[in-house]
Amino acid sequence: IIAATFLIVGGVWGYSIALFELSEETASRAMATTIPATRVLGTGTGPYYQNPFEAVDAKATPFPITQLSGCRNWEECAGYCEQSENYQACAAWSQSLAE
Repeated sequence: IIAATFLIVGGVWGYSIALFELSEETASRAMATTIPATRVLGTGTGPYYQNPFEAVDAKATPFPITQLSGCRNWEECAGYCEQSENYQACAAWSQSLAE
């Protein structure tokens, strides 16, 4: 039990030292890393958001789409769904197609 306690305390101590020793260069490189818009986390749509207009058939879709701010054509709707503030609306619309 004593050995296990030392291992746990040593691991936590080592982790905390490594955590606080991030260099400014490493932090700035991490902050500069770009994340593709289709892989945004925390939007409420799940970890892997996919713009529904990457897969939807433009000929089979009746425009305008009122759920998507009344977009009138494929290009307008695809652009609407690329904006992060519209991910939830686009995901909900995409789900309604599957039902």
